Formats: sequence, structure tokens, C-alpha cells
Amino acid sequence: MSSAACRVRNLGLVLVFALAPYAFGEQAAGPETGVAGPVPTPMTADAVKAMPPWMQPEVVKSAVQINMNDEQKAEFRRLVGNYISDRVAMIQQVVSRGGMDLEKTIKTKDRRLQKELDEQMKVVLTKEQWPKYEDYKKVLKSKLKG
Repeated sequence: MSSAACRVRNLGLVLVFALAPYAFGEQAAGPETGVAGPVPTPMTADAVKAMPPWMQPEVVKSAVQINMNDEQKAEFRRLVGNYISDRVAMIQQVVSRGGMDLEKTIKTKDRRLQKELDEQMKVVLTKEQWPKYEDYKKVLKSKLKG
């Protein structure tokens, strides 16, 4: 992997882990939750638009609906973080190489990355959680295209 791809992968992982507590249903601080700490302020529409696709509210909501335990959440974060980082690196690599029909090449390679993610998730999630994971993937995919 090139140093640029490594930097992109590391940036993706840092973003995923830095924002992960907000993404996976962990309680926010505030008097209504009984959790101590600073009370988060509501996000503006511009702030939401500026968020990376995997942190968009609909994506986060669909991840929460999978209803994972703490162990599953940690592994889910790791696997999705790896997928996002690998996807960004793959797109950069394909674009830098150039050639014909970049969109088709990216779609083909992304399908392979998604299959790898699915295989890894089969070990993490239960059969009961799988339909919600499929919903999550649809929402994530729609935001990644945006």
C-alpha cells in the first residue's frame, strides 16, 4: 500500500473511532439521560452535510437499529472503518491509474470489498441482526454515492 493510501486509511480510521460513540447509540450527557458531562448541542443542517457519509444521521440510526452488544459494536466499528478506508484507497488508486470506464471499475472493486465486509460480519452478527445490517448497508451505500 502506498504512503498516500496509508494516510487515507489512517484518516478514515481516526474519523470512525473519534465519532463512533455518537454513531452507535451511546448515551449523550444531559439531565434527561442522567449521564454527567457537557450537553451536546443540536447540529445545524450545514454541520450534518459536512459530516462524512458514514456518520450521516440516517446511517447512524440504521447502525443503532442493528441492536448490537458492546463486543459487536467494537468489531462492527473496526470492520466498517476498514471497509471505508479500503474503499477510499481503492478509489484513489483507480483514479490515479486512469483508463477507460473508471465508474465501472470502481463499482466492481467496491462489490468485492462489500463481499469481504459481509463475510467478516457473518461472524459478528446473528441471523436475527442480519436484516437490519442489510438495511444499514443500503443506507450507507446511498450516502457514499451522494
